[in-house]
Amino acid sequence: LTAQTYGGGCDLSKMNFEEELQLSVHLHEDGVARIRIKEVMEEDSSVRSTPRWTSDELVLNEKEMVAVEEVQVISTNPAVQGKIHESERNNDNMSDYEMKSTVSSLVKRANIDSSMNNDDNFIVLTYGGDEEQWKLMIQIQPFAVYMFRGSEDNGPPIIAAG
Repeated sequence: LTAQTYGGGCDLSKMNFEEELQLSVHLHEDGVARIRIKEVMEEDSSVRSTPRWTSDELVLNEKEMVAVEEVQVISTNPAVQGKIHESERNNDNMSDYEMKSTVSSLVKRANIDSSMNNDDNFIVLTYGGDEEQWKLMIQIQPFAVYMFRGSEDNGPPIIAAG
């Protein structure tokens, strides 16, 4: 999953608040979810030529870097659903009711105030093998991520960041 987003940081060379960021999510068979947010620099930037912050590359051996073969994308957001249907990977086996129920359940488990967020503000990626399943819920605004074990139906997220 990759996305272009626009942050709230001020670009001093233009005195505006339209900073471009790249988001990428890489899901691995062993349950690891690598999330990178990278600042996009313009070629003509007079303030700086490199990102202010760059994450170190996570050192993994090739055996650990096996990407998952199947990911189910769940979202009630019409714009996200449109992109899912444009690709050949869609949720034909899940009804709108099932998608809403899944998202609502995870929002409740993460103890997110539902009066401040509606279900359209989330994207859920379900992945894993026969042995274990994981769910990564991405909150769009404000940005946050929540990781759940798929085998647990009622527990809180095992990781929350944002």
